[in-house]
Amino acid sequence: MAENRISRWGGYVRDWAASLRFGGMTILLFVIIVSGVLVIGPQVSVYVNQRQEIAQLQQQLTKLKEEQAREQKAFEAWNDPSYVRAEARNRLSYVLPGETQLSVIMDIDLTPTKHHKTEEQLTQAPQSWVTNLLASAVIAGTAKQIDAENAPPDPATDATDPEVDPDTDPAAPTE
Repeated sequence: MAENRISRWGGYVRDWAASLRFGGMTILLFVIIVSGVLVIGPQVSVYVNQRQEIAQLQQQLTKLKEEQAREQKAFEAWNDPSYVRAEARNRLSYVLPGETQLSVIMDIDLTPTKHHKTEEQLTQAPQSWVTNLLASAVIAGTAKQIDAENAPPDPATDATDPEVDPDTDPAAPTE
């Protein structure tokens, strides 16, 4: 049935093509159209390429304008005295009069002091961790509360440390 349709359409196309008459005017018109396409074709190609290039350049221009706006905003931030002060503190380590600057230098060598030899065989722990956990909870729940007056002094905030100046140390206890 599909072959019948194809052969029927083929017959229609064949009849239509046979009914066409090509005269001198038709051939002349065909030659003019083909020569016009051949002459205009490269120009259209150049036009399309230029339009694509223009679109790319416009995108680049938009990106550059956005970047310029960001840079302009960063430049205008330097007119703000608080921004200049913050940058001077961060970049140049400047401080205001009366302030003390603290610099932390990590120059301490933290090498291990004890070298434990690893055993090849696993050993049994002397106590169960579950028992230790429960004992810790019971001891914490039944311990007496220590008043702040009777508490032992905290070594981190002890005012008797000769290197700590209570007037300038923010961690020093206040009365």
